[in-house]
Amino acid sequence: MRKYDLILAGAVLMTTGVLLFLQKSGEDGPAEVVVYQGRERIASFPLEEERTEEFLSPEGGRNVLVIAEGRARIQEADCPDGLCIRQGWISRDGQTLTCLPNQLQVIIEGGEQQNLDGITG
Repeated sequence: MRKYDLILAGAVLMTTGVLLFLQKSGEDGPAEVVVYQGRERIASFPLEEERTEEFLSPEGGRNVLVIAEGRARIQEADCPDGLCIRQGWISRDGQTLTCLPNQLQVIIEGGEQQNLDGITG
């Protein structure tokens, strides 16, 4: 990894931390799948609504998001490592999918909370 890759990774992780910190905790409502490109919120979809969406990064990267059966995952991506695809499905408030090369973050907001010990609240 080059120096700028580490800086980008750090910036994305810090953004994720800030977003999770600012997120309203303890609010049970309909869960949303929220998509961020860099720091900008670019889309949101109800977690209960099945759909497939394609996102293109300003640099030309591509990610395909699938929402099905109350959960979400990145099904396809043209990033070199494919880590975002291997992160699998998410479905609980606060869970995140991240594609660093394409600067894409997918976060579940609202709905059922998950405690650190895995017991839902």
